[in-house]
Amino acid sequence: MQAGRANDLLGTAFAAERAAGRTRYVLINPGPVSTAFRGEYDAATAAHVTSLKRYGAPVAEGVKPIIALLDDPPAAPLSAFTQARPISLNHPSFAPEAAARLGDLTRHLLNSLES
Repeated sequence: MQAGRANDLLGTAFAAERAAGRTRYVLINPGPVSTAFRGEYDAATAAHVTSLKRYGAPVAEGVKPIIALLDDPPAAPLSAFTQARPISLNHPSFAPEAAARLGDLTRHLLNSLES
């Protein structure tokens, strides 16, 4: 359940380290999308999945904001969106100190796997 926060922080770290570069980091939450949701779930998760299947947007609708950003990417090194709406980066999910720490820990972990 922390993967979204970790992704936000790693995006923040990436953009801070390469702010002058050409690569842009765009974080987007397309909102609830009704996908196949393959797999087995405990009862609570299964109920949530059933709700997402029923009330989530069809995949063809869910990808529209993603395609729009691919066609016209933001100029900022880092940007975040919920569906098509930009969201502020002034939030703990994008805290520079936490982002740098997670970036360092991630590099350390990956480097230890190479040895």
